[in-house]
Amino acid sequence: MIKQYQILRGKFEPQSWKIGKYVMIKNSEDVYIACKAINKGEYKVVCINDHCSDKVFNEVQPRLIDAFERKLSKKSKFEI
Repeated sequence: MIKQYQILRGKFEPQSWKIGKYVMIKNSEDVYIACKAINKGEYKVVCINDHCSDKVFNEVQPRLIDAFERKLSKKSKFEI
């Protein structure tokens, strides 16, 4: 919905699909790919879709949090 709103308002710029990385987390192996995408910093956007059971997510969540905390160690002005 937001995408369509931005297009209607003229606030849309076509971009290469290479600016981002999409990772669907179905199992613990997919977390490695997501953490690598976060830590390498080669993408401007990393989209993570958790498509796994709550049990699997609870197991992999600490690894994702750790990757984000290492990459984004300083709090944003919105978090302060």
